Amino acid sequence: MASSWTLSGELTRLAAGDRLADSLSKLGLLDAGEVLGSLDVVHDWHRSGTETYSLHFAVAAVGGKRRRYVMKACVASPGASSLAEVFSEWLARRAMVSALGISTPVLYATGSALVVEEHISYTLAEGLGRAPDRMALLAALGATAARLVSAGFAPLSAHDWRSRGTDVVVIDFGQDLGPANLVHASESGLLSEIVDHLSRSTTLSSAELQAIGAAYEEHLRD
Repeated sequence: MASSWTLSGELTRLAAGDRLADSLSKLGLLDAGEVLGSLDVVHDWHRSGTETYSLHFAVAAVGGKRRRYVMKACVASPGASSLAEVFSEWLARRAMVSALGISTPVLYATGSALVVEEHISYTLAEGLGRAPDRMALLAALGATAARLVSAGFAPLSAHDWRSRGTDVVVIDFGQDLGPANLVHASESGLLSEIVDHLSRSTTLSSAELQAIGAAYEEHLRD
C-alpha cells in the first residue's frame, strides 16, 4: 500500500463521504445514533490467501459496542487474468455460494478490487467448542460441503472455513474454493479432508462423524 494510504481515508472513500463517523454509519459499520469512539487496526495488511491480502480492524462506539471487520484486497496471481477479471470472478463466486444457502460474511462495501466484510470470530473447532447445539453445527458442515460439491465446486481445502458458533461460514472465494461447474466426479476427498482437519484440534465421536456424513449424503445433489 502507498505510504499516503490510511484506513480511515479508504473507508471514507468507499462511502463517498466527508466525515469518518458519517461514512462508518453509511457503510453500516456504526449503528445510527452511535458516537464513534475509535477506529483501530487489529491486524495490519498480511497475506491471507492465494489471491488476498487482509487487514482486520475494529470500530468502537462511545459507551457501546466494539465490532471487528475485515478489509480484503484482491490480487491477481502471476499468469492469471487481469485484476479486474479476478475480482469480478471473486464476487460472482461469492454470490453463487450465498445463493446455495451457504453462510458467507456480511458484505458492507466493495471498491476497486477491495471488499469490507464481517469478521467471523471462530475457526470451525472453536465454533464447535462454543456451539449451543454441536450436532446441528456438524450437520451444517456436512450440508455445506455437499452443496458446494453439488454446484460443481471442488474446494482445495476447508482449513479456512469459519463459524459464528451456530453455522459454517465460507470466507474464501478465490482459488481455494476450487474451480466451479466441474463434473461431480471431482467431489472425492473433500469430506475426508474436513474430518481430518477437525480431528487435529478436536475429538469427534462416532455419532458426530455419522452426523457429518449423513448430512453430506442428504444434501448431495439437492
